[in-house]
Amino acid sequence: MTPEEFETYTKSKSGWVIDALVEGIILHDPERFLQNSKEKLLRELREKGVERKPYGWAWPIRAGERTCLS
Repeated sequence: MTPEEFETYTKSKSGWVIDALVEGIILHDPERFLQNSKEKLLRELREKGVERKPYGWAWPIRAGERTCLS
């Protein structure tokens, strides 16, 4: 996967990317691309109040509420 593809998945908040960054261990990242992406994503999830649930990720959105995730 290219860095551009990874950024696309990160910006779209793909569940598997969130899981990988939260649970995974970065083994090789000399330019700190993954580490920076992880820090940015985790900060954004905290700010938006997103919570980890047994079935996935829960976004604090009320029924009928309009929102922008990115």
